[in-house]
Amino acid sequence: LGKAKDDSNKLALLERLLPVYAELLDTLAAQGVEWVQIDEPVLVTELDADWQHAFNTAYHQLKATRVKLLVATYFGQLRENAYLAANLPVAGLHIDAINDREGVQPLINLLPAHKVLSLGVINGRNIWKTDLTAVLDWIEPLAERLGDRLWIAPSCSLLHVPVDLASEQKLDAEVKSWLAFALQKLEELRVLGKALTEGRGCGMHWPPTRRRLPRAARLCVCTTRRCKLLSPSSLPTWAGVKALTPSVRPSKRLSSNCLPIRPPPSAPSPRPPRSAARVANSRRAAWITLIIRP
Repeated sequence: LGKAKDDSNKLALLERLLPVYAELLDTLAAQGVEWVQIDEPVLVTELDADWQHAFNTAYHQLKATRVKLLVATYFGQLRENAYLAANLPVAGLHIDAINDREGVQPLINLLPAHKVLSLGVINGRNIWKTDLTAVLDWIEPLAERLGDRLWIAPSCSLLHVPVDLASEQKLDAEVKSWLAFALQKLEELRVLGKALTEGRGCGMHWPPTRRRLPRAARLCVCTTRRCKLLSPSSLPTWAGVKALTPSVRPSKRLSSNCLPIRPPPSAPSPRPPRSAARVANSRRAAWITLIIRP
């Protein structure tokens, strides 16, 4: 996370930092800590030979500490760094399975037989409920293969989402039924964990998934002060489903089931959308989204 303001080489600091890290880890071990997670999101970026060598150097030195290390990556795909990440001398590896689901099977093939694999199967960067049945369908075969070596977790830290949906007293009931904040996402993980260890028929309560919308599209207008569902008859004439084509790219701030409204060429063009940075800084910004369900 450090940024250099001059032309200095950040890797030059590594030799002096490693003994400090080792001392800190041993202090944690003396307090009874067994596992320590070290976040390395840089592993989802392109690394030259110097940085790859620095990773091996650092973790070969830290493996002498008395705690088990879990290296965590997120926000992207390991790609060419998969072999490096899988073979670092640590006890476990966490990957963002939301962004790198296709890389999970190849990574398992690279992973040493003693190493834990933590899969981030609950999206830590959005506020939508998870389709738990679909996730379970995917990870059950992995659990059979890996056994106790498989952990499940959020894709990343939950600091990106609000804490508790129960605190929201003014949300529209239907919209609220789609959402999961940090505490709800942890409950989703608990449900998945129990289903994996005790089976789907363990008699426990499954949190309801997002309710199915009617065939007709609905317009969801969300602002910082209100979230309201409008009937299809109130949609603008240019906001029909036919106006949307496969080439329309989903908004990065919304679920993949939500597409930004775009008018056909013959309709008057609305005001161009502002940049994500400007939207994030505006308290009056509104998202207008067409929710489409079969």
